[in-house]
Amino acid sequence: MSTTPGPAHNPVPRPPEKGLIAWFTRNTVAANLLMALIIIGGIISVMTIRKQMFPTVELNMITIQVPFPGAAPQEVEQGVIIRIEDALDNTQGIKNIRSTAREGLGSISIEVENDYSVQEVMDEVRMRVDSITSFPAQIEPPNVYRTRQQRQIIWLSVYGDMDERARKQLAKSVRDDLRGYTGISQVEVIGARGYEIAVEISERDLQRYGLTFNDITNAISGTSLDVPGGSIRTPTGDILLRARNQSY
Repeated sequence: MSTTPGPAHNPVPRPPEKGLIAWFTRNTVAANLLMALIIIGGIISVMTIRKQMFPTVELNMITIQVPFPGAAPQEVEQGVIIRIEDALDNTQGIKNIRSTAREGLGSISIEVENDYSVQEVMDEVRMRVDSITSFPAQIEPPNVYRTRQQRQIIWLSVYGDMDERARKQLAKSVRDDLRGYTGISQVEVIGARGYEIAVEISERDLQRYGLTFNDITNAISGTSLDVPGGSIRTPTGDILLRARNQSY
């Protein structure tokens, strides 16, 4: 029995694949060159990129602080906060205003629009605040500055078998020593209470001299003032007068 071979089947050629990966597969030299460029670029970036352990973040915030010694929060709100908010009304570039009135201090935080320069808005804010003439006479000059993020790097605790006054003085001494080191920009003492002077009045003495507690309060505050006294016009310019007798 004999068999006759059938016709031979030739494989059909496949069309070349298309795409970026297929092109690099057929051109190995270009693929190796691209890989070398990526490696060299990565090494250069690592050597030249700016690196910070604690990166600085710029905030679009402006802070206004107005000390008002001895004033209650209600007095700070009426005499400082409301006047500044009215002066800043319709200022271009201001997105949001948050105000805080506490004993002896008024603080206002201003958020600036992203499309505006913080420096230009701060100059406009400072000019408007300086133009306010209805501030109470007892306030100190307003402080307008750009808010910057601060990070606490190191905490140093001061403790010992001593009274609070001695411990506070020791902490301030340590603070002054640390400020002398190069590379330390700011050192603050936190947790120490402020000094306080207590005046005790005898009720019998008040009746003897016909005085009230308000008379004593006004007498004490009247000896601790920082009040503008106007100006004197001279041929060479104006001389500003101010009574500086504020006690702390």
